[in-house]
Amino acid sequence: MHKNDIADFFGFSRVTVEQLKKLGYVSWYGNVEEPGSWISEGDTSMYMNLLDNGLDAHIDASYGGWGGGRNGKDIDSNNVASKDYASSRWFGAAQRDFAARIQWTVTPEYEDSNHHPVVELVGLEDTTVKPGQTITLKAIVKDPDGDHLIGHWRQYEETGTYPGKLELISVEEDTKMGGIGCSYPFNVPAPGSSEVAKLMKNEIEVTSQFKVPTDAANGQTIHFILEATDNGYKPLTSYKRVVLTVSREKQ
Repeated sequence: MHKNDIADFFGFSRVTVEQLKKLGYVSWYGNVEEPGSWISEGDTSMYMNLLDNGLDAHIDASYGGWGGGRNGKDIDSNNVASKDYASSRWFGAAQRDFAARIQWTVTPEYEDSNHHPVVELVGLEDTTVKPGQTITLKAIVKDPDGDHLIGHWRQYEETGTYPGKLELISVEEDTKMGGIGCSYPFNVPAPGSSEVAKLMKNEIEVTSQFKVPTDAANGQTIHFILEATDNGYKPLTSYKRVVLTVSREKQ
């Protein structure tokens, strides 16, 4: 169980509410139900936020992750309030992760199954930022299976305490990382050709920049998520969270 998790109860045979309280249980329902009663459990959400996927949702319940979050800001991409969006936004990646883990149990050889991209944050030793400062978010992503990768940075607005939306400017990938600058229209190479191989990028550099808002208050936080996905049979996604804290103090 997670630290400070409350052990509640729904039904125990031949045990009263008072006896359960003495044992340390919490009476959230108020009664011990009759035999045959049932309730859906909430263990999955707790477990999903403990998975080491890079979202760091285990650090704080307000951070948000595959199991949802506790920050009172469940607003979906259409700006509509939704009690499920905190967790449903991650359903695709979480389900594919589960499918991959099941596949691992019946796949003897490592190279015969898909594995998660590996994300490494570059720079940004100081996570304290000042209003007006230009910040660079940079990560190197590698795929252990040699799969093609895509990645992007985004602000996680619901989690940060700064209330505004920031403009993230994507910085072109460094050419030494294998990136190819293309603009449409361009010649599409034949399947299996050497030109296709050049377009495959199993190691990418994902860089974005933004300017810290001048109206950001002292102590406010801004969260960013790097999301990287491979092109395996069941694509797997890894993340990296960056939490920046605003300081208006003069040094």
